[in-house]
Amino acid sequence: MSHTVKRRIGKVVSPFVIALLKAHTVITGTQRSRIIVINESNEVLLVRGFIGPNWSLPGGGIEKGELPVAAARRELYEETGIKLRDYPVHSAGVLSGEASPVNYVAHIFTVSIMKAELPKKQYNMHEIIELGWFTFDNLPTDLSSIVLPSLELLSKKQSI
Repeated sequence: MSHTVKRRIGKVVSPFVIALLKAHTVITGTQRSRIIVINESNEVLLVRGFIGPNWSLPGGGIEKGELPVAAARRELYEETGIKLRDYPVHSAGVLSGEASPVNYVAHIFTVSIMKAELPKKQYNMHEIIELGWFTFDNLPTDLSSIVLPSLELLSKKQSI
């Protein structure tokens, strides 16, 4: 199935799937992990999924008994094919309640990697439509609501 067809289908089904995911998250109290991936050129990795038209950070739900950092590593691999191996992952903080643009608890992590760690061939073509490296001063305008608050968390942590 082509990216254009997937995008069209995604635009139609996204509102329903997003509503179901939000309801599931609220009902079950599922927390989520996101990871800010920065390369040697100081670019951030963003993904655009089949569900939802906006660019976002790699991440997803934390499974029962799973640590938030393990979920961030797993989701990054599932969505991009990046295996962090020896790269240290650091907590940037947690978005929740008033500080969160979403109605769930989001654990935000960060990792610095070499750009070459991203597989040349797109790894997950069923869930992710596009991946891209962006400079912080040239981010796409169509960002998910979690991206800017996550980057602000990272910025505050780095300025301490």
